[in-house]
Amino acid sequence: MTSNAPVRLLDLRQVTLPAGLVLNSEDSAGVVWHLEDLSGWDPTGSTGEVTQRAYQSGGWASRAFHTPRTLAIQAVVVAPTPAALLDAKDRLAAAIPLDDLDELRVDEAGTSRSVWIRQDGDPIFKDINARATRVSLQLVAPDYRRLRSGPASTLTTGLPSSSGGLAVPFAVPFAIAATTVTGVLSVVNAGTTTAPAVVRLDGPVQRPVIRHEEQGLELLFDLILDAGQWLEVDLDTHTVMLNGQASRRGLMRGRWPTITPGTNTLSWSSLTTSPSAAMTVSWRDAWK
Repeated sequence: MTSNAPVRLLDLRQVTLPAGLVLNSEDSAGVVWHLEDLSGWDPTGSTGEVTQRAYQSGGWASRAFHTPRTLAIQAVVVAPTPAALLDAKDRLAAAIPLDDLDELRVDEAGTSRSVWIRQDGDPIFKDINARATRVSLQLVAPDYRRLRSGPASTLTTGLPSSSGGLAVPFAVPFAIAATTVTGVLSVVNAGTTTAPAVVRLDGPVQRPVIRHEEQGLELLFDLILDAGQWLEVDLDTHTVMLNGQASRRGLMRGRWPTITPGTNTLSWSSLTTSPSAAMTVSWRDAWK
């Protein structure tokens, strides 16, 4: 018998809370976690305002920024026994971080996206009977973006160089191909908003420069990286860390590029060249 009842979007979603607790699933203890409602997963609001011009038509528009993401979850928890329900409540309460941020993942329509959340307000449990309760959770994500779940995308290239090939006096058609390293990476952000990205430079290099070709922006670093040293440049938080410990932001000049939706061509160079030097870019596609 075929049902003509419409399928609700929430029936196709799985929400994974920190500690691996999955809504819209049944766990190994026989507890069913049914997601009733998820609000705040759509694009966030804006801080922008428009004020009326004095004695004129129209208005003045302020700068606009995305607001933090506030999520509200309604769920029904059904357990095989009252003791199992009490344990489920404890596990749910423990899964919501109070201070440090942790990952909340939403899987739907073959995609998996995450936000980093913590508790906002009071969790509410309203028992339906001895084996079932209705749960209301409010969570906040300071970063409004929904990021692609799983490992970050990563690309690596060496410094621009060319080696090998055949020089005069050898004649055509005898040829030996040269090996070329471009020093250029095509970083593709498949999302709809600026993606967080970290650029890592591994030495040895001298006064390295990172360029964003489409935006015409570059970052120049007045330092020398020896072999075994690295520099982490966070394009999102605007930090520059040497060997993951010491800030070198004061040795940087230039304007910060961003990883916008679509293709972003990043290149780099150095006053010296070395086959072991490398630039690695790690990023996550981001959606509003």
